Amino acid sequence: QIQSDHFKRIENKVDEPFIINISKFNNNNNNIIDKSTKELNGEFLYSQLLMDCLLRMKSNLTDKNEFINLCKKFYENNSKELNLIKEFEKNYSSNQVLWWYTRDSFIYRLLNKALRIQNIDLLFVFRFIIYDIEKQLKLYQCSSSIRVYRGQLMSIDELNQLKISIGEYISINSFLSTSLNRQQAIKFLNEYNFSHNLQKILFEIDANPYINKLKSFANISSKSFYSNEQEILFMFGSIFRLINIKQDNNGIWIIQMILSNHNNENLKILYDNIKNEYIDINNEISLLSFGNILYQMGKYDLAEKYFQRLLKDLSNNHDDISKCYYSLGVLALIKDNYDLSLNYHEKSLKLLKPNDSRLADSYHCIACIYQKKEYFKNALEYYNKALNIWYNKFGEDYYQIADCLSNMGCLNEKEENYSKALEYHQKALKIRKKLLPKDHSDFGASYNNIGNIYLYLHEYDLALEIYEYSLKIKI
Repeated sequence: QIQSDHFKRIENKVDEPFIINISKFNNNNNNIIDKSTKELNGEFLYSQLLMDCLLRMKSNLTDKNEFINLCKKFYENNSKELNLIKEFEKNYSSNQVLWWYTRDSFIYRLLNKALRIQNIDLLFVFRFIIYDIEKQLKLYQCSSSIRVYRGQLMSIDELNQLKISIGEYISINSFLSTSLNRQQAIKFLNEYNFSHNLQKILFEIDANPYINKLKSFANISSKSFYSNEQEILFMFGSIFRLINIKQDNNGIWIIQMILSNHNNENLKILYDNIKNEYIDINNEISLLSFGNILYQMGKYDLAEKYFQRLLKDLSNNHDDISKCYYSLGVLALIKDNYDLSLNYHEKSLKLLKPNDSRLADSYHCIACIYQKKEYFKNALEYYNKALNIWYNKFGEDYYQIADCLSNMGCLNEKEENYSKALEYHQKALKIRKKLLPKDHSDFGASYNNIGNIYLYLHEYDLALEIYEYSLKIKI
């Protein structure tokens, strides 16, 4: 039975697709352009951040019980897996995590599937397993440079995408299982029956433990369920540089990569800045931050779900309750549910002290709601409330002041107060010029708004000039 399970797991590894994110750089200005073999454009940084977040979130016994119940439900008609789940529930300890992960069981299948398709709910309940794996990989981290191999089947389209990305950085969203034994990796490829639409791939990876100290890799043979595999396991999110792709005499495509620390300084600064927004003084991340990251990724329904979950967990006087209501209010506004959004923001306001600068954020959102509902007098009242707080706290050069002024410009445009609208839009543009990079999309919005006003004022030459400038920025 063990032999059968072992072959099944090898078969799964060879046939199992894994998501490769390709991160490209413009050498002139180091702007980041992300694309992926599965079209996960724009998610490179936040997918890395989300995984980092999961590792920093505390888990407890309730989380483990939730994990067990979810697995039981998933495999309710599979007696073999249910027996394994019972065994896991009874015997699991954190130092056995690699033994469980390498076994052909529900953990390996569900975890890698969740990582591949970025199933946030599943990853959330799996986070104690992910944490334990990372801890073991750090403990048994390889101490010297090695070359490892991974047999893989890949579609022609995915292979072609990699061919045009030589020299670029790639990140792999799942745990990467490799072998020290090249012949064994090739043997697995040759033994597997596969469709002619798939190409045989052999990854050759050179890894130096001193290059990337954030993502560990370890020889897990002594901890594996199958101790004779010479398996080297890389932490998910490991970043590699694509060096070369060639086809050998047996028709196998050899893809050569090296482990990288992704030393693009602009990317590192950007990632660290984003990360520091969410990490508390104890170097931990709360459920509130987790929801905010999901919001930044555009996963609004999931963000709402975790904010609601947090509300149930918090005590009545917890400071995060007002933040939670505010975030739920923002989400409701995005979904055009104006009355619900207003209700959440009013709840948030009631919990804030009169001198709390966060009042301005809710005032600004309430103003946006009234503007959407075309209650322009109410909207202006709340925009001015927000502006007064921000001016007193930050002075004139604050990015949210620019957003507020821009909204007030659009409001006056609606009421056909074009000279006032132009004044607000020009003030917003002036602030953005001080604070934002030249190619930021908000510049395009500002110029477009100003162009609209000139059009209404019949200043057609000026309008055309401004529109053309706006178009250049958007392109």
